[in-house]
This record gives sequence, C-alpha cells and structure tokens, in this order.
Amino acid sequence: YTSSLKSFEFSRRSQQMKVKEVSRTACVAWSPATQHPVYIAGATAANQLSANFDSDANLELLDLSLGDGNLNMRTAGKSTINDRVHKLLWAGFSTTSDPLGLLIGGCDNGVINLWSPSSVLTNGDNPLVQSLSKHTGAVRTMDINPFQSNLLVSGGGASEVYITDLNDPEKTMYPGAKQQPAEDVCCVGWNHEVQHILASASPSGRAVIWDLRRQSPIITVSDHSTQVRLSSMAWHPAVPTQIVTASEDDRHPIIQMWDLRYATSPMKVLDQHQRGVLGVSWCAHDPDLLVSWAKDCRILCWNPNSDNPRGEVVCELPASTQWTFDVQWCPRNPALVSVSSFDNQLKVYSVLGGGAQQATDDFLGAQTTVMGGLTHAPKWLRPPVGARFSSGGQLVSFGNASTEAGARQVKLSQVVTEPEVLQRATELDSAVNGKTLKDFCASKLQASTDDKERKTWQFLQGNFEPETRRHYLELLGFTAESLEEQIKLVPSASSKDEQETGQQQSSEEEDLTNFSALQVSQPVEVASGRCSPVASGRISPIQVPEDNSVDGVISKALLLGNFEAAVKLCIRNNRMTDAMVLAIAGGPDLLAVTQQYYLKRQTSHLSKLMAAVVMRDLNGLVLRGQLSNWPQLLAALITYAPSDQFASLTERLGRRLEDEEDGAYSDEACLCYICSGNLERLVHYWCNQPSSSSNALALQDLIEKIVVLREALSSSSASVPTIVIEKIKAYADLLVSQGAHQTAVNYLRRAGIDDVPPQLQAA
Repeated sequence: YTSSLKSFEFSRRSQQMKVKEVSRTACVAWSPATQHPVYIAGATAANQLSANFDSDANLELLDLSLGDGNLNMRTAGKSTINDRVHKLLWAGFSTTSDPLGLLIGGCDNGVINLWSPSSVLTNGDNPLVQSLSKHTGAVRTMDINPFQSNLLVSGGGASEVYITDLNDPEKTMYPGAKQQPAEDVCCVGWNHEVQHILASASPSGRAVIWDLRRQSPIITVSDHSTQVRLSSMAWHPAVPTQIVTASEDDRHPIIQMWDLRYATSPMKVLDQHQRGVLGVSWCAHDPDLLVSWAKDCRILCWNPNSDNPRGEVVCELPASTQWTFDVQWCPRNPALVSVSSFDNQLKVYSVLGGGAQQATDDFLGAQTTVMGGLTHAPKWLRPPVGARFSSGGQLVSFGNASTEAGARQVKLSQVVTEPEVLQRATELDSAVNGKTLKDFCASKLQASTDDKERKTWQFLQGNFEPETRRHYLELLGFTAESLEEQIKLVPSASSKDEQETGQQQSSEEEDLTNFSALQVSQPVEVASGRCSPVASGRISPIQVPEDNSVDGVISKALLLGNFEAAVKLCIRNNRMTDAMVLAIAGGPDLLAVTQQYYLKRQTSHLSKLMAAVVMRDLNGLVLRGQLSNWPQLLAALITYAPSDQFASLTERLGRRLEDEEDGAYSDEACLCYICSGNLERLVHYWCNQPSSSSNALALQDLIEKIVVLREALSSSSASVPTIVIEKIKAYADLLVSQGAHQTAVNYLRRAGIDDVPPQLQAA
C-alpha cells in the first residue's frame, strides 16, 4: 500500500513538472541566453539504432513555445547532416554569416562539425559551415569558454585536449603535454571564474587542472582510496577552487566534491544513487542546484552546499524507463531542464513544478510557486535585498552579505523618523513622573522664540505658582508695585476754596498718603467733675440744624433713625457722597439700593466697570466688554470671579475672542482657555489654526500643553473630552511607530484610556 502511494505521488509530481516533450534520441543544446524565442537544438545521437535500422542523421531546432499549452514541441527547422554526434554545443559566438552563432557537434573519427543555426531554421540542405578533423577517436566532450566565446576546448582519444579558436578554426592550441598513460578524455570544462583555467577528466579516475598561461597541469585530483571510474565533472559556478566529479562505477555510485586547495580528499560525497552516476550538470544561475543522472534511472537535483555531509536532495525529476545520457540547464530560464534518454524521449521539465501551462520562456517570467519541484526557492527567485516593516517601526531586512556559514544575515532594526518627537516625548514623560513640570515649562519658555508661544508657556507655568491668579495678573501687567507708581503720577484736583492755606492742603495730602493707616475715631469720654472737651477748646462744637432747610430735614430724619429718608433727601439734592455714607450706616440693603441707583445714572466708562465690580455682574462684563480691552476683562475675572464661576467665565471670554472675525483674537482666546483649564476648547482652538496640520512636531506641541495643563489642574481623574482622547491616541500611535511602546502606554494610561491596543498591553 505504501509503495502504491509513493508511485501515485511520483506520477502526480511528474505531470506537474513536465512542460514539453518530443520523441527523439538526440543530443541537445539550448540556444544562448540572449536568444529569444528559446530554441532547443537536437542532433541524432551516435551509437543508437532505431527499430528499422535507420542510419540517417538530422539536426533540427525545436521551438519551446511554452505559452501554447501543448506538451509536444514543434519543429522550427530541420536539416540532414552527415554525422551523428556525441556532444552538441550552441555557441553564442556570432559570425558575419550567422547572427545566431554556431552549432558545434563532436562526432566519431575525431571530427568536429560547425553548423549554421540560421540555415537549419530555414530547412537548409547544407547547414555545415566547416568540418574539423583534429582528434583520434570520438569527440565525446566539448565546452565553450564563458569569457571568450570563440575558444572551444574539446577532448578525444589518447588523452587529447585541444583548444580551437573559432575565429581561426584550423589553428589548434594545447593546454600542455598529453597525460600518460594515454586514455580517452570523458569530460572537459572551463573554469567559470578564471578564464585561463580548465579541467579534463578520464575514466581512470583522474581529473587534471590545466593552467593555459603555464601550458601545464597544476594539480591532478584523484581518489586513490576508492578507485572510482569517472564519467563526468563540473566546475562550481561561483567558487573557482571547487569542482565535482561523478563515478560511473556501480560499486561506488558517488559524486565527490573537491576543494582544490585541499585536494588530498574530497570535501563532500553525495551518495544517494544506487548505481553508477552517468553525468552531472551544475546550474550556472544557482550554485545550490546540481543535477545528476545515473544508471538507476534517477535524476536527482542536489544542494551540494548544504550542511549535510552527504548532500541534500532538493528535487527529483521524473525517471525514464532507460538510462538518461544528457541533461542540460536552460541558459535563459534556469528553471527549465532538458532530459535526453535512450528510450527515444526528449523532455523538458521545470524544477519549480507547475506544468506546461504555468511555465514561461523567459527568466523573468519563470513560475514562482513551488509545486512538486524544489523544496526551497532558487537563487534567481530570491531578491538580492529585501525589507519589510512590522508594527512599532521595526524593520526586518536582509542583503547579500552572508555569515561565515554562508547564510544570509537578517537584521532587525528600529527606524526612527521623528527623533525630535521621541526625545521630547521622553523628556515630558520624565518631567511628569519626576514632578518637575514647572522646570519643564521654564525650559520650554526659554527655548521659545515666538511671542505667542512664550505667552502660552508663561500662563501654563503660572498654574504651578502658589498664587496662580496673582501670577496671571502679573503676566497681564497688573501688579501692586506698578499701581503705586501710577498713583503717584496722577495729579491732585484743585481745591474749590481759593482761601485754603497751603498748610491745609499739605495736611490733606498727608492724610491721603497714610489713608490705609487711619484709625476710626472713638467717642470722647467725659470724666465726672471735669470741664467738657468743647469748653476746653480741644474739639469743634457740634451744632445740629433746626430750620426747615435741607440740612435741617436730614438732621430730623437722622434723629428719628430714618436712614432711608435721609438718603433720599441727599440723592434728591445731588449729595451722593452724603447718601453713600448714610446708606452704609443704614445697612447692606439700603447700601445696595443706593449703589445701584447711583451707578445706573453714570455714563462714564469707569462707572460701568465699577457697576460690574460692585454689583458682581461679571457675566455682563464678559458679554458686553470691548474685546480690545481683553487684558482688563480677564484681569477683572481673575480678581473678582468666585472659584466656582472662574472657569466658565474665562471660557466664555475665550469663545468671544475666538469667534471674532478674521481670528483677530484667537491667540488671546488660547490664554483664556488655559486659565479656565478647558482642554476641549484648547484642542478645538489648536485644530482651527492654519499651522495645525498632521505635522508630528505640531502634535507634540499640543500634547505637551494638554499634559501640563491636566497635571497642573490635578484633573487626572476627570473625564477626558473625546477630541482630546483622539489626539492622545494619535500621539500614542506616533510613538509606537518610533518604537517607544512603553512611553506610548504611559500617555494612554495617564489619560485614563483603557482600550490599550493588544500589542502594547505587555509593555
């Protein structure tokens, strides 16, 4: 049952990975990476017979056309050739006669044929460009120099390794003296990093590394402990000192990976095949992909650079019923692999899976979803660099830099786009926790260069003074010292009695100077048997008017205790000073009526202020006061408003100022809101300012004022207006984006916001 499941899964994955097929027993070569559309050149393989013993040889170009959804490859061009081939190459070396390059075939009898791809594409009768007879025996291996596409290395019998310049094919170069004993050369290959280094391998187990500059071998790689029989070899695409060799010996079906700097023994042995390995091919676009095929009919794709000493199989291509004799990576789209086998099948697979309809011709259009193919993303699908933000301004990034183990480094870093906001938020948080907000306000005041900002911070700092209202008055310019100086500068009114002496005037001025120190006179006690004070001349005598004059009638009212009548007579005769004095003696009710009567009949600006102060009509003062006198209006509220009415009255004055046309008094409204402690109006005011954009620093300025004012008024337990909550949440989001999670939580909790985001609850 388990075996059946494995067979079913293998069949399913095979169908997913196969993108094209055709019935051919052919050696193949992909068109160069610069060629589009992509073609596969196929030449009839040597030493093979068909069922009817046909000995013809053909060279054809197969159109890949992955987008047509058809598994069968279409023949784009076909020509008859004279020789069957052991090895086929498509060189990107362009000639004047053929811009598509050259097709090069290694044939029997030491012949190397050069064909024109353009001629084959047009079904030409004779695509042969030139035939070179240089080797003895069959030419089973060839390679094109990756740095100079006109240099061809080939291997034949009798240890022959020849280098041909395609610009001058008749000229032959040699890497050095032939190796002894003479034997067939099964594989040759140019180094992918150093252009004058190449390698050749022989079935006896020797791999010789040649230096063309010295024209001699520089090292021979051989495993004397196992006596392997080499069938193939391949250079590492990126590391110039590493090479792999494959053993076709069934007793040792292994792939050995060598480091030429330590060539005494292989650095790694890949041993997942059950029978001899027939060939290996390293992906030029990804050093982590090495494909091998063996006599066990398995085609394995390895990651030879993994930590596993036996190698990691990352993919297995579908097996055939007969041996595979050639596997080639597509230069343009490295996800595609061609497989030629002795069961008359040429198939193209995608190591990424996905099937024919999902594959594409181009490198950039390669399938990116792994379905039944590789267990990890290949290099050409891995971005060289990458970055992604997570919550809290954290950036996860990686680049090409690798660790000593070869793994790419992943970095987690904190991105701070608002360093000034972060610094100021930390300073404010420390000031709140350390109860040093007064010093914080002083530092803000010192750093302010704008008069409006300085005034704002002066008023905020005033909330931390012992006598806040007196400090407000001083900020408005009303101080006791300045009043005393102004009183001295006010000239005295001229006396109506021109007969008064200078001494009398001096005495009156002295009395006014010491006005606050005057004592209320006490009744004079008269001792028994002594003379009266009047008789002694110490005081003036009291004479009570008895006639019917105004003074006489007022005197009678006083003698009867009728203060109200006396006050009325004084008012009727325009003697308001006497009326006020008598009203005081008549009690608070009579005094209030007298004051009201007097103030209603006054028309001066001073009398209106007096009326508001005396009658405690502060609300009328706020509503009817001239806005140009806002400092005086605010000072009156600071001086006379009861504690339970101060906040509402100053807020009302602030609204009047804010609602004025053209925003002429909007800055002054802010000061009123600070005095009232109204956070909601303060935030509304800020939002209506032209500078209140989404700028982070502007938001920081507002939050500093909100936090300072809340702490100054000890309103941490009071409900927070919705607009204030929105601003604090926006500020917390800003701090989180800068990585200051704990500071953000502090501000949220300090504002009484319970719905802290889950990602911040642990902070």
